[in-house]
Amino acid sequence: MTDEPDLSLVPDVAELVEDLKRRVAERRRTGDYPTELITELRAHFERVRRHRPVTDLEYLAAQLDALDALGWFSADKIVLDSPRPGARTAHSLVARAVARQTHGILDQVQLFGDAVREALRTVLAALEEPRGHVHDDLLGQLETLHDEVAELRRGPDDATGALASVRARLEAVEAAIAGGRFPSPFERRHLEALRTTADDDRLRALAREFEPTAPVLDIGGAESFASALKEVGVEVLSVEADQAVAHLLTLSGAGLGGVALVVGAEGLSVQEVATIVSLSFDKVRPGGRVVVGTTPLHPAYLRLLFEEAGFAGVEVRADAAGPERAVLVAVR
Repeated sequence: MTDEPDLSLVPDVAELVEDLKRRVAERRRTGDYPTELITELRAHFERVRRHRPVTDLEYLAAQLDALDALGWFSADKIVLDSPRPGARTAHSLVARAVARQTHGILDQVQLFGDAVREALRTVLAALEEPRGHVHDDLLGQLETLHDEVAELRRGPDDATGALASVRARLEAVEAAIAGGRFPSPFERRHLEALRTTADDDRLRALAREFEPTAPVLDIGGAESFASALKEVGVEVLSVEADQAVAHLLTLSGAGLGGVALVVGAEGLSVQEVATIVSLSFDKVRPGGRVVVGTTPLHPAYLRLLFEEAGFAGVEVRADAAGPERAVLVAVR
């Protein structure tokens, strides 16, 4: 039995590649491949070609020849000379005394060296004859590529149009991401409805949460809640929701008695709400409070944000109308 690979079972890679080239040429001739795709593939191939390593097999063969010339071990090569008086005689006596052991070791090393040289010769032969060195993974990829080309041949006639449509949709998504234009989960008419139909009794109850504190920064700019704060005698400063983060950053020290996100803050993003919570901890003095009435976040997530920011007491008050009407009160 031989360990040599059966080359009759190895696919003819050259034939497979030629068949693939014929199929690709036919697809290009019929216009099924976009021009830009061909350009991108050529550029990719050029990059691969420039970085492909080239093996100098002649240099490797010369190195093996040199190894053959040095690969013979003998006790006669052991030098017994010495400049010291009488040392040569002593060395000779020792050499004769351990001659058996020396030859035994040299024989073992010789066997090992012969095996190493034979293995290296086998490696060199495999490199010189790549067809005898089979990569199952590469063959699998070639077969997959062959199947995909066949599938393309059976595909719809408008494959180019479908690819252009997908590319246009992808470019639209990338442009939206690059511009930061994400759709708001709330329509403007719904926001306005919330502003104009807020329950006056509920607003007054929330305003009383700030009675022992002042001044209060009302985020959202809703006149209804600002009026409710003024009714209970709380000094209030209103700011539009989209200006809240910038305004908090301009404040120095912990001079606020409280922060309110009750009406008009529904359009804030998750990141904006998280930033406001963090800044509120820095800008509200100890004992002050933050009251949240309506945001796009779930009350449980809001509680986590306030607790992580460092607020000492965080209370979520449920509302029968649903979690979006729950009230969160956090004490600094």
